[in-house]
Amino acid sequence: MALEQNNPDGGLPYIRKARPTALSAWPVISSVLFDIGTSDIVSLIVGAAGLEVDWTVSKEEGFSHKTRIRAYRRKIEAAYQKLDSEDRATVLSIIAAELVRRYLNPLDCLSIGPKRKPAVGSVSHRRRKCKCKRVLM
Repeated sequence: MALEQNNPDGGLPYIRKARPTALSAWPVISSVLFDIGTSDIVSLIVGAAGLEVDWTVSKEEGFSHKTRIRAYRRKIEAAYQKLDSEDRATVLSIIAAELVRRYLNPLDCLSIGPKRKPAVGSVSHRRRKCKCKRVLM
C-alpha cells in the first residue's frame, strides 16, 4: 500500500492500492462480526454500514440470538454479494471501523506477547488501578 500525502481536498491522507489483489477481507470481517456479539449488535453494525437487509425471521429462527445470527448471516451475505465492488468496499470499511470502535481497546495494541498481570506493587500495577484482591506491598 502506498500512502498519498497530496490529498487534493487538503483533508487526511488517503491510501491507494499499490497493486490489485484477488484476496477478500469480507470473510474475515464477517466472521468477527457474527462471532462477537448479539443479533442486536449485528443488526446495528450492518445498519450503520448502510447495507439493506430484510431483518424478518421465522419464529424458529428468532428463538435466540444465535439462531437469529445464523438467519441474518445468510441475508447479510446475499445483500453484500448484490453490491458492486465499490459499494462492497464501502460497506466493508464501515463495518470494520465500527467493530474497531466498539471492541478494540487502543491499549491492547501496545502489548506484545502473552498477556501477564503486572507484579503486585509494581508501577504498572498501580497505574492500572487494579481492583484485584492482591495485597500491595
